Amino acid sequence: MTKVSLPQKGGCACGALRYELSAAPLMIYNCHCANCQKITGSAFTVSATVPEAALKFVKGTPARIEWNADSGNKRFGWLCGACGSRIA
Repeated sequence: MTKVSLPQKGGCACGALRYELSAAPLMIYNCHCANCQKITGSAFTVSATVPEAALKFVKGTPARIEWNADSGNKRFGWLCGACGSRIA
């Protein structure tokens, strides 16, 4: 098992939104839902689940998006309002 160095840093494609993760992912998975297929233009997207308190935006403010999951449940995520990169 690989040890994760913390904090992990990342951001959107244009650099307007930056974040830090202070905890390792709880899980990493491939999502095949219709929304993830639409966002990526692929059969799936690779996602990671992290504790909400471990995600801190250090530059910029994310835009919140909402959608109905394939199950009908309401879901939400964050993206960069400037370039549209999905963050969470």
